[in-house]
Amino acid sequence: MYTTATIEKNERQNSGKILFVVSFTGDKSEPEVRKDFIVTADTQAFKNLLIAEISNLNAALGLTDLLVGQPVDLTPPDPPPPPEPDPPTPKELFSIKVDLLRQMEKAIESKIKLATDQDYIDLQAEIKVDLAANPDWIDVF
Repeated sequence: MYTTATIEKNERQNSGKILFVVSFTGDKSEPEVRKDFIVTADTQAFKNLLIAEISNLNAALGLTDLLVGQPVDLTPPDPPPPPEPDPPTPKELFSIKVDLLRQMEKAIESKIKLATDQDYIDLQAEIKVDLAANPDWIDVF
């Protein structure tokens, strides 16, 4: 694993930028990697750049497991599933029931449904119970 970045060269360019030649070495038998960086940023930004480069080098170590001639799957990973929606509140459930009741009433007006159908009667009863327990939900109508 690459662990050390050593500055081999620090040279100001005519453009005012600074050329750094940096060697990266590991704690095992990783080969030394030398890279040039032309920098205009401050010291902390340069350190962050070196940290990112060490991270990339370490990630690349896993690529040595690939064999010559081995096909590489380039299929992008599946996106993460969308977050679960919040469950509806009791008042939102009541509103859904009222909307369903209205749809049933339109079906009754169109003679598609009967006012004596049990699901319609049950839904009316549920809405009455909910409204009796929560009189302020009358604004849903």
